Amino acid sequence: MTLYHLIHRPFLGTTLYPLTRLRYVDRARFDHQNEKYKGREALRSYGIEAFDCLWNDVVHLSPIHPKDIFAALEQAGYPPSAKRRPYFFAIDPEMLDSHRTIFFHTPHGREEKYDPRKVAEYSVLADATRQYYREAIARKERPLLWNFTTHVLHHGEIDVSTVPIIDRHGAILEERAKVFGT
Repeated sequence: MTLYHLIHRPFLGTTLYPLTRLRYVDRARFDHQNEKYKGREALRSYGIEAFDCLWNDVVHLSPIHPKDIFAALEQAGYPPSAKRRPYFFAIDPEMLDSHRTIFFHTPHGREEKYDPRKVAEYSVLADATRQYYREAIARKERPLLWNFTTHVLHHGEIDVSTVPIIDRHGAILEERAKVFGT
C-alpha cells in the first residue's frame, strides 16, 4: 500500500513541511496553501492530541489512491478537466516514524496509533465521502477531496527527494522537473 500527498506546483525543494513550518521556508507556497482554509479558519487551530500540536503542525497524507477520488468526483458530476493535472507523492508507509504519525478519522476526529500494516484498511473511499461529493457538486461548490476519509498525519517534515510522483491515474511521472519547476 501507499500514502499520497497532493503536490501543489511549482513545488520547490525536496521536503514536505507542515504548514506552520512552511511559513518560514517558502512564504509564497505558504500563502497559497493557507488559502484553502478560507471559510474554515477554525480548523487551523484544531488540536492533535497525540502530538500536543495543531492541525497545521502536521503533514497530511491520504491512504486513498487518487484514481479512486477522481473517479468518485466524476461519478458525482464533477467535470474532468484538461487544466487540472494533479500530481501526488506516492510515499511508502514504512518510511514514516510510527511514533510521529497517526491515523486521524474524520469527521469525528478520532486518533489512532499508526501502524503501516494497517494502511490498506483505510484505502477505500467511504460512501459518506461519495455522498458528500454529490451534495457539494449539486450545490455548485468545489468539494474538499478528503472529507469523511481517514487521514494520516505526520508530525514533522518528510524528505521526498526519492519518492515517486504519480498522476491522478497512478502513472509514474518520469520527469520530476515538471513538478519541481526546474
